[in-house]
Amino acid sequence: MFQQTLTATYASPRFLSVSSAVYEYSGGAHGNYGGTSRHFDLQVDAEVDYADIFAEGAETAIVPECRRLLKMQRSERLGEEVQEDDGIWNLRESVLKAVGDLRNWTFSADSAAIYFPPYEVGSYAEGEYECRMPLAFLKPLLKPGNPWVP
Repeated sequence: MFQQTLTATYASPRFLSVSSAVYEYSGGAHGNYGGTSRHFDLQVDAEVDYADIFAEGAETAIVPECRRLLKMQRSERLGEEVQEDDGIWNLRESVLKAVGDLRNWTFSADSAAIYFPPYEVGSYAEGEYECRMPLAFLKPLLKPGNPWVP
């Protein structure tokens, strides 16, 4: 069984953000799910990437904030303080890998989020995680003239 759902998470006259959520069950204890996104600058009719949205060096602020949010979420879900690297899940490596790939991002009018599917930063039972950051935090990190918030 395979299911896919496409959702426009944000649309403006210049910018379109579309997320694809997938679920697949091919036998075993449970199916698996995840998602990816694509983003388009409608003014120039082209897909955009991280460098089209964020200024050079933006990751130096985004990475630690995302790690902080993930640690907080995992601690709440597990009911105990979690470390950045617990021997199985390494938040630092996962966040570094995810931040620069815009396919992991979703955008809305007032925030953006980095998506982590099951098994990326925690067990399947923990589910998916996301680092949602408000536009107020991200705005100083945006490239001037970017298609999301020009």
